[in-house]
Amino acid sequence: LVGVNGAEIKYAILRFPGDQSGHMIELLHYLRPEGNKVVTRPCDVGHAHFSFRTDDCRGLYERLSANGVRFVNPPVAIAAGKNKGGYACYVRDPDDFILEFLQPPATSE
Repeated sequence: LVGVNGAEIKYAILRFPGDQSGHMIELLHYLRPEGNKVVTRPCDVGHAHFSFRTDDCRGLYERLSANGVRFVNPPVAIAAGKNKGGYACYVRDPDDFILEFLQPPATSE
């Protein structure tokens, strides 16, 4: 399926409670073969990230950074687009994968 000979994979499929859309997140951990760590920048071809919605981007940033979480940037105000008036920041997980915390503007659904 994945095109990697001898692949041995642990996986988890996450669904949101009550969500009828069928959307899910599938997380894969390759046990074999061992992969190479690649650290990308948001502008690099092939880069990806997960975005998580929050109601308090600044508070989340303060709590997590106080506990040693490595942020790419503190929350910044979104100046254009459908999330204008909201806030967002990027953080790197322990594997250097980028996660985004997005606080939509107060008028957003």
